[in-house]
Amino acid sequence: MRWTATTAELSLGLLAVTFLAAASTPARAGTEAVDLPDTVVAQLADGALVERVTVADLRAAARRRGLAESELSPAQVRELLGTQLDRRALRLATAAEAPAWTPQDSAQHRGLGLQLAFEAALDSAYTVERARRAALGDTVTHPAVLGAAMRDLELARDTPAWDDAVVGRLAEAFAALPAPSADDDLVQRARKLTRFPAIAAADSDAVIATYAGSPFLIRDLLREWRLLRTLDRPHLADARQVRDFIGTALYQRLLRARARPAGAPVRPDDARRLRDQAEGFVATAWAVRHVFSQVPRDSLTLRREYDRDPSRWDLPARAEIVRRHLSSREDADNLAERLRTRAGADSLAAHDRALPERVPDLIDERGDRALTERSVAAGPRGVVGPDSLEASTWRVALVLEASARRPRPFDEARAAVDRAWFDGECERRLRLAFDGLRRQYGERINEAALARLVAEGAR
Repeated sequence: MRWTATTAELSLGLLAVTFLAAASTPARAGTEAVDLPDTVVAQLADGALVERVTVADLRAAARRRGLAESELSPAQVRELLGTQLDRRALRLATAAEAPAWTPQDSAQHRGLGLQLAFEAALDSAYTVERARRAALGDTVTHPAVLGAAMRDLELARDTPAWDDAVVGRLAEAFAALPAPSADDDLVQRARKLTRFPAIAAADSDAVIATYAGSPFLIRDLLREWRLLRTLDRPHLADARQVRDFIGTALYQRLLRARARPAGAPVRPDDARRLRDQAEGFVATAWAVRHVFSQVPRDSLTLRREYDRDPSRWDLPARAEIVRRHLSSREDADNLAERLRTRAGADSLAAHDRALPERVPDLIDERGDRALTERSVAAGPRGVVGPDSLEASTWRVALVLEASARRPRPFDEARAAVDRAWFDGECERRLRLAFDGLRRQYGERINEAALARLVAEGAR
């Protein structure tokens, strides 16, 4: 079985579950280690290589999980220790193996280093700006206000040379995009902000501005736009807002140029994040080699998994609907009556499909059994409702498509069976592998130190 990108993502996800969530087996009582220092809670060893879990390690792990150090329960302490022992067992297992990073791993690690260096430079700039304002008696600390001031001060030292004609064309292209409104839900807002301005490919190398001797092109702008999280993208309605957005990009470019990492990161947390990421790459390679690649995925194995419960692989009842929420029963009754006519139903369906920010709702029996069953019973172009959801809210739904639950033969369900079998079996085998490594390396628990940590949390 070839290892695809999906498999690699799955492998990393399973390891993340083991390391960061509550998937690891709580630490067993194990061999009591009375000779360990009071600050050491547990130890694993492979000859001269020793891995220890300290009280400080468990406290730091609790903080990363958002747990109050002073309120840790015995179960939480054991769980945190189990996760830490899994990680250290894997370090010992991979110590003798050459790191097997993929080109994607190397690029991701380099990208994280650059991003952390940029964040450090930005934090330093914030510190300078806060100090400058404090000296003037200014108490403003909001990051957005400070960031805009920092940008404007920097750009004032070396004013960009703008091409007003290009800025004007960009402003028109951005203004033409649908603007989010206060009435939009997250799906509608994301749908609007996903769109890109209509810019001809021939214009991608047009220079918008020249700053510090370097041109800023339209393709640079589009790259910055693409890198933003969809819901963080602003709606740029005029030339001033376009200049502000580009000015921020120019300032960030300047900070990145100043922040090129030369050696180890300055901030300890950044160094830890880079070490953790590197450790994760090595751990993933080990898990793929020793665990995931051993999972059988042949037809006989998958058929046995399917035959254990064929109904598990049924396609659930589902429907595609357009729903409206109205503030009065009268309005809801009027809409339902209009939709029961062919012209009314066609008009609403065509209206929603013509608007890019409107998307039909896809529902199934796993998420909303009652509404799905009623939609299937109503059938295509059927109307469900009016339904009273809460005070002054009535729902009416037009069914566009609907299908009842139906069995799937093995050949049709094979991909779903393979995915579920592989996920579950990888997780089970990974757990067994970690337990075996911890036994192999002579897991020793300092029960006295562990008890003191629990007692401190109970005070």
